[in-house]
Amino acid sequence: QMLRAVTAFSAELDEWMTQLDELARLGVQLRQAGERLSQAVDSPALTTQTVSALDQDDPRVSQLSQLLNLWLEMQGIAGTQATRLHDVLAQMESVIGRTRFRIALARLHATATASFIVEIIDGAADDDLSQGAITDLLDALEDGVTDLEVQVREHQRLTEDTTTAIAQAQRILTIPRQLLMLWTASPQASDPDLPEAAQELSRTAEHTVSTSGSTLEDLGQLAARCREVDIDEPTRELREHLMALREALGSTAHTD
Repeated sequence: QMLRAVTAFSAELDEWMTQLDELARLGVQLRQAGERLSQAVDSPALTTQTVSALDQDDPRVSQLSQLLNLWLEMQGIAGTQATRLHDVLAQMESVIGRTRFRIALARLHATATASFIVEIIDGAADDDLSQGAITDLLDALEDGVTDLEVQVREHQRLTEDTTTAIAQAQRILTIPRQLLMLWTASPQASDPDLPEAAQELSRTAEHTVSTSGSTLEDLGQLAARCREVDIDEPTRELREHLMALREALGSTAHTD
């Protein structure tokens, strides 16, 4: 019974590590998408200076200027969310790294525990010494699971922060993006008589709208996938396996 419990414990750790591998991959994709968002909302060609340099006496240019100025106002706020997202993802990577370490350490403790159990089964060692060693190892495993629970809560908090930052960026950019989309789809945007500077900014706006929209959609999907990875369940099951181990160890001691 003890050997079955420690084997199940190790299998649970292996499954958890697989989930962490998935989260790590998602984290890399989130960071890359976050960088694309920062680039999209902070185009060097679309600035207050380039917009103010347009000919405001031309009513077509004036309309474009108003839309671009609205975008620039929201750009700073969206940039703040992109920076926040970058910071949160860095913290998430750190948490995943600490969790990996704790799982690797728990694996070592579980392997050592299994070795002592096999020695008891084979009668190849002093039962009292082996049982004492197993008790110490179970205490270490309990401490490890407690720390893993802390990492789980921290990861859940960071996942929520990531989702919030993405949602806020989406809300902030929704109206200016929609207005710019109306402009880029209008006949004025493709008017060959539109001044060259305005045409260039119009093309920049079209690219910005397209890139930011697709990137925000990617970020939302990635954040949803992060939430779907359940890393809370393993800690409950690990504790159940440890309880079974302690009960089996107690029964063995009483039998002796």
